[in-house]
Amino acid sequence: MKTKGLILLFLFLSLLTFSQFEQKVSINISAGMFKTFGYETGEGDYDPLQMPHYRPGPIAEAGIQYNINRRLSVMVSAGIMYSGSWSFMTGDYDYLHYTIFDPETEEPIAEGINKLNLFNLQAGIFPKFYLFPSKKWNPYLFAGISMNFTSAKYTNNWWKDADRLGVLGPDDEVPYDPFLEKNNGLGFIPGLGVEYGQTDRLRIYMSTGYYLIALNEKNFKNELVIENFNAFFIQLGVRLAFLKSKDL
Repeated sequence: MKTKGLILLFLFLSLLTFSQFEQKVSINISAGMFKTFGYETGEGDYDPLQMPHYRPGPIAEAGIQYNINRRLSVMVSAGIMYSGSWSFMTGDYDYLHYTIFDPETEEPIAEGINKLNLFNLQAGIFPKFYLFPSKKWNPYLFAGISMNFTSAKYTNNWWKDADRLGVLGPDDEVPYDPFLEKNNGLGFIPGLGVEYGQTDRLRIYMSTGYYLIALNEKNFKNELVIENFNAFFIQLGVRLAFLKSKDL
């Protein structure tokens, strides 16, 4: 139902053309930060959910924007999101921290931190509706649909140290990875922004919004921690027009 509603919205916006204005094509390049959010733990309040606990990371995007008129535009773009760090603390307990004990003396012989990162690649289409096209400061609304490839790499340093020290158990033949590793999913991105510029050829803009990616339940290894990808983002960018059509 959400997908059908967004498609109907795009079709409705495409009818809002104003033929007295010129059309332009522009290149958009932007960069900023994102932060995931959501419930901290899964069912039973024991296992942490994966997505909310990534630390803030960079987001970058590039696309081509076609101005149907001065109010309505459509942008096709691709972007990346990356977080190199994950952390979950409950009291004094760090979920990724580990200590290895000597099986005979029970004395600690090694300790360290396991690592988990996040990478998301998206490509989508984003209609944009400008509110004050004749002004230097021009706020706008946008909503988009994207296809996403999401991946997470878990580095099990505990297994590496235990293997080096020769204290692996009989069931620890390969490194254990409890986290979601890969997902292909549909994303929904509503938001708002504002552009500033003296002319239509070169403008700077700032945008912020909400990122939702539907994650496939079958890709989770634990049915108690099934979730979706939720994040807020903010970006600063440049829009450069390079093609101008005749007046309609």
